[in-house]
Amino acid sequence: MPPGCSSPHTSRTRAAPTSPVPGSWRRHANRSWPRPAGRHSARLTPTVALVVPARESPAESLTAGHLQLAGLPTPLFQAQIYTPHGTIYPDFLWPDLMLIGECDGAVQYSDQQSIVAEKEREQLLRDLGYRIVRWLAKEIMTRPDLVLARIERALLS
Repeated sequence: MPPGCSSPHTSRTRAAPTSPVPGSWRRHANRSWPRPAGRHSARLTPTVALVVPARESPAESLTAGHLQLAGLPTPLFQAQIYTPHGTIYPDFLWPDLMLIGECDGAVQYSDQQSIVAEKEREQLLRDLGYRIVRWLAKEIMTRPDLVLARIERALLS
């Protein structure tokens, strides 16, 4: 794992999220959930094992599912990267490859200030040696094949 990087599952370039019960998400993240019962339990159990509470959007979860189905390496989700300007939490991180994946939705860039902040964040990560692959939420929902090909190219380069 690169220096300055760890993997507690929290959120983006802001303070770690708070929960109504301090530390409760940590307890649940490591909890062994009951096995599904019923006639579909054999098919459902592997899917439930893929649930990661750190993912921040349905598009991130959908991407993770497509990565799994395609047999691509599983990234860390919302892993911490320590920088001289604070801690950054990318959506997806393949630490051994110094590769970051970002799934962008339209809501997070609702004004010019947020666009500039994201450009600065990306440049900081590039200056630290990370490569970045991006896709839009609508792309993973409508053309997952294109997104997976883009991620696979980044993983191989």
